[in-house]
Amino acid sequence: MSRSIKHVAVILPDEPGYSNRVRRGMGLYALKTECWTFEFMWGFEEAAETLKRHKPDGIIVDPRWYQWISRLNRLDVPLVTVTKVPGEPEANYVGVDEPAVGRMAAGYFRKSGYTNLGFCGYPNNFYSEGREEGFRDELAGTGVKLQLFKELFDTNEQAYQGELKLRQWIDTLSKPVAIFACHDALALRLLQICRYANIRVPYDVAILGVDNREDLCEFSHPPLSSIDTGPERIGYEAAVLLDKLIHSESAPSSPVLIPPLEVVTRQSTDVMAVYDEIMIESLQFIRDNAARPIGVEDILRVVPAGRRKLERLFRKTLGRSPLSEIRRQHVERAKRLLSQTDMSMYEIAKACGFPHGPHMAKVFRSETGMTPTQYRKQFFLLRSKHSGIRTIEQENS
Repeated sequence: MSRSIKHVAVILPDEPGYSNRVRRGMGLYALKTECWTFEFMWGFEEAAETLKRHKPDGIIVDPRWYQWISRLNRLDVPLVTVTKVPGEPEANYVGVDEPAVGRMAAGYFRKSGYTNLGFCGYPNNFYSEGREEGFRDELAGTGVKLQLFKELFDTNEQAYQGELKLRQWIDTLSKPVAIFACHDALALRLLQICRYANIRVPYDVAILGVDNREDLCEFSHPPLSSIDTGPERIGYEAAVLLDKLIHSESAPSSPVLIPPLEVVTRQSTDVMAVYDEIMIESLQFIRDNAARPIGVEDILRVVPAGRRKLERLFRKTLGRSPLSEIRRQHVERAKRLLSQTDMSMYEIAKACGFPHGPHMAKVFRSETGMTPTQYRKQFFLLRSKHSGIRTIEQENS
């Protein structure tokens, strides 16, 4: 016997990044069940008028304006939230496991050898406090020096004063330091402050954000590393839970918390904790010139070291030669262009310091085990494969 079609109202902010990825996860569940129709709403004023006329079978909501929850609850239809609501029961909440995000960030920085760490977040904010909690817990008893910065940026005046305080806080930190920001927008603010102050990222300050918003991370300078929290999975599991509630199955006694997927490493953290000034200058030179052909001789023109000393420093610090690091940086730039643009192989080769396409293909294959064409094809295949969602049921089976 076929299941009847259910009408589901989805009330999420109209914004790039997180909300769109949550919607995508819901859509994947709808494709699987083939018995849902969606009505997407971008704000609560619109939703209030629409829901008066058409009562849905269920609602999935990101309640940025908390006062609306009581009005939605009065509709007496199953409701699932994808943002924590202060003062409301969490039984029908599907969201990020915030402490797990903090633990992932701490583990990531510790593997890179940092002994000076910072956390940058907001006071009285549930996701910032949860991420700080996990970050602190993971570092407890390790001997790592942790410095905290928490400030509001809600108004223009707060933003101006907050940035002044943030700059002063960065100046007080022992370098090199790795800073975990509670989300990408705040991490981008940190990057900009460091750039204006001529603080080298990632050599003096490594910066890690959260949410992997490609519209911010890929186009910042340098590109921003970020923890991918897997919003598609949150949308998918929210839809799973709502479907159970619609069919009168019992709700869980506690919220459904989704662990983060991975750290997506870009240039803002792509370095081990480096303390030698010659190494820092050398790595900075390579990064700054990854778009043109350079060799070890070019590095030696800008750093006070002979070739033998430079080779020894690179192998001691990174476990590879200066030439290998140059090739790695050329290939990393090629990866970004292959995955983010439709440039031809010839254009990418020229934009990454290679004399021509065949030479890029040879170096790229030696570094990655695949050709540039295979990498580009794999990247787009990965993006089209339902965003890599695995359900809770699959993981528990």
